[in-house]
Amino acid sequence: ILDEIDGADAKSAIASLVEIIRADIPAKGTKSKNKKPYLRRPIIFICNHKYAPALRPLLPYSRQFDVTPPSSNRLTARLRSILTA
Repeated sequence: ILDEIDGADAKSAIASLVEIIRADIPAKGTKSKNKKPYLRRPIIFICNHKYAPALRPLLPYSRQFDVTPPSSNRLTARLRSILTA
């Protein structure tokens, strides 16, 4: 999980992430002398501005979810239910 990824100012860091995402998984049973990292688990990027210039290289490889904040009424009701429990 990478939080505030939209604030990343190092192009090399984003380029490294794209390289890891694009890497092929080696075939089972083969030993490779060139051990490049490959993606085994999902990466979760959290950002406030998904169209930030730093994130453009990641957009083709990402699945985006928009999360909206809860309404004040719903938040109040949830806090009350927690406090009375």
